[in-house]
Amino acid sequence: MSANYNLGTVILGAGYQTAKTIAGVAKKETAFGVSAPFGAFNVGAVYATSKTDGVAGNNTGYDLAVQYNLSKRTYVAFQAQSTKAAGATASATNNRVQLAHSF
Repeated sequence: MSANYNLGTVILGAGYQTAKTIAGVAKKETAFGVSAPFGAFNVGAVYATSKTDGVAGNNTGYDLAVQYNLSKRTYVAFQAQSTKAAGATASATNNRVQLAHSF
């Protein structure tokens, strides 16, 4: 289940999901996001967490993105992502640059 609300200049979002494996182990996931346009730029952020039954701690992560619109159909974007698994001392990070054009 998820929902977004457009405040005019800012879009807020939240989501929740629960799943159960065949063995009966439940996993609950929650995410919160925000995005806003700044001229030709779109800026957004997402924070997510998940909890699995029988596992101590939560998995957590965030995603930050900036998109620059080159035209109505072309943009370049930069995304930074970090995730940390329950019980892990270090987090995994990813960065991505994307050039996209829709036909």
